[in-house]
Amino acid sequence: MVEDVKPGRSRRFRIVLILSLAANLLFIGLMVGAVMRQGHDGPRYRDRPPSVGAALFRALPREDKREIREAMHQRDSLVRDAERQSDFAEIRALLIAEPFDSAALEDAMRRQIDKRHDFIEQAQVDWVARIAAMDAGERAEYVERLDRVIEEKTSRKKP
Repeated sequence: MVEDVKPGRSRRFRIVLILSLAANLLFIGLMVGAVMRQGHDGPRYRDRPPSVGAALFRALPREDKREIREAMHQRDSLVRDAERQSDFAEIRALLIAEPFDSAALEDAMRRQIDKRHDFIEQAQVDWVARIAAMDAGERAEYVERLDRVIEEKTSRKKP
């Protein structure tokens, strides 16, 4: 006995399935990222020094870190909501398009990477400006804090 399935229902099911898969992959990515960011007791993670960018940022004076964070947040939030909704709508449309265009999806994802790169590049510009504003004594203090940040991370190694 063959059931009558409405064509729209099958399409909606595929869309829901794709969105569910995307949400699950996002969740897994967030969890993996959180574990890597917070550290892990396994030998693969504990012997690693902090990332260069993280160490350079952590060593900044508290006020400089706060100001850089605020500037980054303001720049990111100016376009974040509307742009992200638009980006999601574009990617969603590409996922459900028939015929599926993998090149167009790849281009959309590349633009996402480029936006993230621009954000990180601006953070680097902000960091360099802070360092350039320091005198020799302040830079020496910064380097001492940087050494401590790296030492704290590497001294947590277990024998």
